[in-house]
Amino acid sequence: MGERREYAQRYKKLWVSLSNWLKNSSGWKVGGVAKEGSRREGVFKNKSDLDMDFWISDPYQKKKVYDDIMPKLRKSYKGSQVQKGRSENVIKFAYNGLKVDIVLLPKKEFEKKANKYIYGELNNFASLRLLLSYHLDITPLNKAVFCP
Repeated sequence: MGERREYAQRYKKLWVSLSNWLKNSSGWKVGGVAKEGSRREGVFKNKSDLDMDFWISDPYQKKKVYDDIMPKLRKSYKGSQVQKGRSENVIKFAYNGLKVDIVLLPKKEFEKKANKYIYGELNNFASLRLLLSYHLDITPLNKAVFCP
């Protein structure tokens, strides 16, 4: 149990750090950042990676955003490994033994995924506790704003 808690804490610290970095240091107007996958759902294993989605409020080309963000991530997180995934739809980020998949989504797709989670899972108490632990602020109810 201690090892699982340690991984959860390490991933939470990295989540907070990366979400702040994306919003404040990436050089892009990031409108939102959200967890995805097993770590968001609370059904992860120790070695499960963290999946992060984000959207940008300015018009963009995904390739240009990724090509701009990747060297900045390497510089900000010394010793990290940063590369595009096979599909070039994801940035594969590894740091201190932790792995993160970072995906840029259009705003509508981001909101659709966020709203599906908010409204589809709130009837489950464990999901509510998990939601609150991720510091999700809902303003107004149909718009999700993720704050670390």
